[in-house]
Amino acid sequence: MLREAGDVRSARVLDVGCGEGRFCRMLEERGARCIGLDPTKGLLRAAGEQGTAIVRGGGEQLPFEDAAFDLVVSYLTLVDIPDYRAAIGEMARVLTPGGRLLLANLGFTTAMDPWVRDDERRRLYRPMDRYFDERELH
Repeated sequence: MLREAGDVRSARVLDVGCGEGRFCRMLEERGARCIGLDPTKGLLRAAGEQGTAIVRGGGEQLPFEDAAFDLVVSYLTLVDIPDYRAAIGEMARVLTPGGRLLLANLGFTTAMDPWVRDDERRRLYRPMDRYFDERELH
């Protein structure tokens, strides 16, 4: 994620689901001005104690003006947001024109994903053979 963030000097960055603020601090070490957002009081307390600028809130309704950030990051957070489509829409809303959204997420599975048996036909599982593939969100 840091490599994909690129040059963040003086960039206004929002970390959605910041947890204890580790990624914000890493971005700030590279010159970004980062705000961490998380709904969890304990994690925000830990982030604040480390010097991270924090805001309590959820991803589906971001408490920021339109076009407030040059970069929005969300690392392994979408799986914990009930309406991830709304959250992605909100992340896009707060981006400046030409801003970037970086998401890292666990693979989604649904009831439509096929179950298969292993070669001995003893175990049933869902393959995740494209887990690390990048793809466009529509």
